[in-house]
Amino acid sequence: MISYLAVVAVIVKGFVLLFEAVEKRRLLRSESQAYAVEATSSIFSRSFFWWLNPLFRFGFKHVLVVDDLFILDKHLQAEYNFARFSAAWASGKLRYNPDLSIFSRLPVFD
Repeated sequence: MISYLAVVAVIVKGFVLLFEAVEKRRLLRSESQAYAVEATSSIFSRSFFWWLNPLFRFGFKHVLVVDDLFILDKHLQAEYNFARFSAAWASGKLRYNPDLSIFSRLPVFD
């Protein structure tokens, strides 16, 4: 009985690994297609940074400019983080201590 459970567990883990190895971009709805490339890449692509290969190939043949780079996740964009920092600064959650030249209390971002 335990051997049957072990075989079933291995088969299920194999299917999970197979599903994780597939890129998820084609499975998304059209309004969610704007996700970052690394977010929709497979587990192997993220582990070995294979999702960067198209960028490397393009950069080998052309000079890269900012518009050639992949889009960033919303939480990594400068505008988003600047807005959060400005809101935290304006609300008084951040205070600058000129004697120590450091922030006396750092914000806790979720």
